[in-house]
Amino acid sequence: EAWFAAGKLKEAIAAYDQATKADPKNLDYWVAKARIEIFAERYEDALTSAETAVFVSPNNAKSKTAYAWALDWNVA
Repeated sequence: EAWFAAGKLKEAIAAYDQATKADPKNLDYWVAKARIEIFAERYEDALTSAETAVFVSPNNAKSKTAYAWALDWNVA
């Protein structure tokens, strides 16, 4: 989140890439990664991350919200 707050989106995504590899079942990492990818205009990547969040936790509101947001940007 520090990289994101500093506006360094590429670095923030790289940090979450490492985090999701280290702990692939951590929903918060996938949701944050999807959110930052949307801000970085990497919409297809965001959708993939959000889909993974839903796979990790299919009944979680955060995962569904991230998926809906990513899907919206992929359609727009």
